[in-house]
Amino acid sequence: MADLLRIDRAWNEAEQHYLTALELDPYNPGSHSVAAHAYAINGQLDKARKHAESAWELGHPTTLYQVLEYLIIGRAFEEARQLLNGNPDFFDSEDLDHFEAFIAATEDPTKAGEFLARGVEGASNFWFALEHFRLGRLDKGAARLPAISP
Repeated sequence: MADLLRIDRAWNEAEQHYLTALELDPYNPGSHSVAAHAYAINGQLDKARKHAESAWELGHPTTLYQVLEYLIIGRAFEEARQLLNGNPDFFDSEDLDHFEAFIAATEDPTKAGEFLARGVEGASNFWFALEHFRLGRLDKGAARLPAISP
């Protein structure tokens, strides 16, 4: 139910459902992960980061990427670099290159075009649109939207 409400942008109702799910099972990494995503979309990065970190600690496999993204979006660049460089068994060299470029583009918007021009083999229009939006390049992100299939 919470996911449907999130999709409909009914943030307050979705939040209540996520919180209820977490009260019922506070050790469910998936619940923390989707709560983190919902909070991030709603611009509540502190809450997003808290739940992403909980999901990671509980064993959710991809949540470390979420934590890193929330740090970058929240402009906690030094902390993001520490997380990135402090987990050599998790982040490979491509991850390091990608996230360093993402940090640089977020620190200095003039580098956003350079970052997005790099591309990622096999990346979908969805991910490119998302990166444009995250970097504040709304016109470029919007231009990718028609190519995204449901």
